[in-house]
Amino acid sequence: YTDIENQCYYMYGTTALKENSIDAGNTFSVYKTRDLENFEDPKVVVDGAKLGFWADRDFWAPEVHVYNGKYYLYPSTADGRGGIKVYESTDLVNWTYMGFAVAEDEPTSVGAYAPEVIYYNGYFYMCQSRAGKGHYIYRSESPTQGFELVSTSGLSDDDLDKGNLGMGIDGSFYVSDDGKLYIMHTSTP
Repeated sequence: YTDIENQCYYMYGTTALKENSIDAGNTFSVYKTRDLENFEDPKVVVDGAKLGFWADRDFWAPEVHVYNGKYYLYPSTADGRGGIKVYESTDLVNWTYMGFAVAEDEPTSVGAYAPEVIYYNGYFYMCQSRAGKGHYIYRSESPTQGFELVSTSGLSDDDLDKGNLGMGIDGSFYVSDDGKLYIMHTSTP
């Protein structure tokens, strides 16, 4: 995250706190720098192992979004688990768990990879790629709750892929100079 006001960069990464662990990461750490060359020692900002939920492993790819002076962090969801969690901060270092931005029982959120959020025309939009199998778009009036599926693919409501736009993984939003919202993405063969 680029903090223009304070002239700092914050890089969030996944780390494993378990000694000699080959498990996927279970914490988020932040690395702070002013010049992108000299980073302060990392500081653990979210310790999944202490939270008592699925974040004891497979907790990665956090995205940070700013809105009205607060920061929101959205991590990927472990495969086989539903919902997209959200954390809130006022300083980019100390984070508070706020609950599920996308409900835990939303089937299209199972294994949500790399959520990204943008505020556009009065709504928050989130995209994620369910277990790396295409993109789903959600919308909410709040950065912390109530995100509902808005993407459609022409499939019936009973089909799990009903909102799947396809297009690989790791989607990112872009607003063009003429004010149109786009999604950038990887391509699949």
